[in-house]
Amino acid sequence: MKSLFMAGASALILAGAVYLGTIRAERIHLGFALPADEELDIYQQVHKSASNGAPPAGFHPQIGAKVPGSVTLNSLPSDLTNRLPELRKYDYVTARNVVALVDPVTRNVVDVLIE
Repeated sequence: MKSLFMAGASALILAGAVYLGTIRAERIHLGFALPADEELDIYQQVHKSASNGAPPAGFHPQIGAKVPGSVTLNSLPSDLTNRLPELRKYDYVTARNVVALVDPVTRNVVDVLIE
C-alpha cells in the first residue's frame, strides 16, 4: 500500500514538473517571462480594442505557429510598450478569445494569451 502511494505521489510530482517545464519552454520563445497579471492586462487591453474574427483556415494561434501573410499584424498599444519596453519588438493578432504575440520579422507566434 505504501509503495502504491509513493508511486502515485511520484507520478504527480513528475507530471507537475513536466507541466512547469512546458510553460518554461514556451516562455523561452518570448525571451522573458511575463507575470500572470501583466499577461492578463495585455490580453484585456488588446482584446477590448481588437476585432476577434475567426482565424484563417489552417491557422491555429499557438506558440511556434507561423502567422499567414494574409493576416494583418497589429502594433501593441503604446501604454503597454512604454510600461513593458521588452514588448516593443512584438506585434499581435487576435483570433476568437486568443491574443497571440508575434515576432513581425519571422511572423512566428511567441506567446499566446488567453483570459
